[in-house]
Amino acid sequence: MLRMAFNVSYKDHLTNIELYGDLAQVTSKIRQQRWRLFEHCIRHPEEIAYKLVLWNPLDGTRIRGQQKTTYGDNLPRDIGIENSLQH
Repeated sequence: MLRMAFNVSYKDHLTNIELYGDLAQVTSKIRQQRWRLFEHCIRHPEEIAYKLVLWNPLDGTRIRGQQKTTYGDNLPRDIGIENSLQH
């Protein structure tokens, strides 16, 4: 999308590092917004969003194939505690 916005063709052989320059990566911005939502929901335990953010199913199984990534799956990865939560 950034290449389209800057009108840069793939034929120009411009690397992503040269293209982005000082701009933050999109994934880091998404991670930052996800963390801010989590912080907001934790501060207000009386709201329903508090229960939705922290909800984790205790029973049942996921379907076969590649699993869909949920908010609850991404949050520990963003914080950096992914390995300590695995069973």
